[in-house]
Amino acid sequence: MIEKLMEEFTGRINKIVRTKLNSRNLTKAINTYAVPLLTYSFGIVKWSKTELESLERKLRVILAQNNKLHPNAAIKRQKLPRTAGDRGIIDISSQHTKQIYGLKKYFHQKAQESEIHRAIEEADKGYTVLNLNTKPPQRNPKWNQEAMAEKISRWKQKSLHGRYPAEIEAEGVDKMASFMWLRSGSLFPETEGFIMAIQDQVVSTKNYKKYIQKEDIVDTCRVCGKKSETIQHIIAGCEALASAEYTERHNNVAKILHRAMVLKYKKKTVVEPYYKYEPEKLLEDDRFKVYWDRMIMTNYTVAFNRPDITVIDKSTGRIFLIDVAVPNTSNVERTLKTKIEKYAPLASGMKKQMKATAVTVLPIVISATGIVPEKTMKSLNTLMRWNSYIIEAMQKTVLLATAWIVRRVIGEEQWTEKAQTSYSFGYYPL
Repeated sequence: MIEKLMEEFTGRINKIVRTKLNSRNLTKAINTYAVPLLTYSFGIVKWSKTELESLERKLRVILAQNNKLHPNAAIKRQKLPRTAGDRGIIDISSQHTKQIYGLKKYFHQKAQESEIHRAIEEADKGYTVLNLNTKPPQRNPKWNQEAMAEKISRWKQKSLHGRYPAEIEAEGVDKMASFMWLRSGSLFPETEGFIMAIQDQVVSTKNYKKYIQKEDIVDTCRVCGKKSETIQHIIAGCEALASAEYTERHNNVAKILHRAMVLKYKKKTVVEPYYKYEPEKLLEDDRFKVYWDRMIMTNYTVAFNRPDITVIDKSTGRIFLIDVAVPNTSNVERTLKTKIEKYAPLASGMKKQMKATAVTVLPIVISATGIVPEKTMKSLNTLMRWNSYIIEAMQKTVLLATAWIVRRVIGEEQWTEKAQTSYSFGYYPL
C-alpha cells in the first residue's frame, strides 16, 4: 500500500509541475491534490520516518528536475509558510504527526461517553498504527507557532543558508513587507525558485565554486575582472554592471513610484504599465508640481541637486525630495543614512529659496534581494499612505531584475520564454 501511495503521489506531483500555474497556485495544487492522498492514509497505514523523508525528497527532486526549485536551495526553508519566507508547501512529516495526534485525541474524547470507543481504546495495545491504549500527549495551544519558530531557528543555524533569515530578522527590517512578493505568489515557479536560490547564496558564482564546491579556480569576477565574484558582487556591487543593468533596475522602481503618484494626484486617469511608462519631466496642476529626474537650482551650489522625483505641494508649502536605491542588504542602513545626508544641503537651500514650510528627504531603498527596511515604509506613508500594490510592484521589479542580471552574468539557469515574460510583463496589479 505504501508503494502504491508513493507511486500515485509522485504521479500527481509530475502532473502538477507540467502545468503553467503561477507559484501560489502551484503550491495550492500540491497541497490540495497531492498531499491529501497521503493524509488519508496517516493513522491507518504505518509510515516510518524514513519513508516520510523519502516522500519529501521525491517532491524536492521532481521540483528541481522541472526547474521549480534550485537543487542547492535551503532544505530547512522548504517547510515554512509564505509568510515566513518559503513557498508554503505542507510539511509531510508534521502533517503525519498532526493527523496521528488528532485521531488519538478524537478516540480518547469519544471514549469518555461511548462504551464501544472505550473498549476499542483499551483493546488497542499496538494492534493499530494509533496504539490507542496510550493517551495522546498534552500539547501547548501555541505548538504550531513553536514548531515554526524551531524550523526558522534551524534554518538560521546554517552557515550559508542562514544568512538570509538573519538579514530578515535584523533590526530596522519590515518583515511583512519583505515577504510580500512571496505572499502574492504571482511569479512563475521557475523565477521564484531562482530568486530564492539567490537569497540562499547557492548560485554557482566563481566564489561559490571555489570555497563551497572546492574547485581549483580563480574567483575573479568575469565581468569587471577586479573583485571576487560573489553573489553580492554580481547583484549590486559590480561597477561594470552599474551603468546599464543596475541603472535600469533603479529606474524601473522609480517609474512605478512616479506612476503611482500620477494616479494618486489625478494628473491622469489612465497610464501605461510601468514597463512601458515614460515619466514626463514636469507634471503640474493647481495643487501639485512633480519633477522627474530634474536638476534643482538653488542660490548656492550644492553637490547633489538631482533627486529622482521632486514633489511640490502648493497648498501646504511642503516639498518632498525622493531618491531611490537598490543596494546589497548589508548596505541598506548606510544607504538610507547617506541619502538623507547628501540631500540635506539641497533641502535647506530649497526651503529658503522657495519659502517652503518644510522640505523632506524621502529615501526609497529596497535591497537587491527584496528586503524592505522600515524607513522605506515610513517614507511611503509620508508620501501617500502606502498601498500594498505599490511596494509589492517595486519589490518584484527589483527581484526580477536581480534574477535577470544573475542569469545574464552566470548563465546557470535556462532563461526560458516564461522567465523572460515574467521579467518584461510582471504579474502584479500596478
